[in-house]
Amino acid sequence: MRASAIAQFSSDSKVLATSPFFPPVSQTRASGHFPRSRGTSRHAQRKNMKAKIEHKKKEREAQPW
Repeated sequence: MRASAIAQFSSDSKVLATSPFFPPVSQTRASGHFPRSRGTSRHAQRKNMKAKIEHKKKEREAQPW
């Protein structure tokens, strides 16, 4: 991991990471255990994807041409 990646990583997570290898853990989550995976879950990704597609459809319909 390069320094810029680490800086971006720590700025992305709300929690101040003590080390660059500490995954972003939400404040509500018990601090003792690591999240199941580092990135967004598959479910969240699918939800985001669906929302994105819906938004694009609406944008297309709104355009007069």
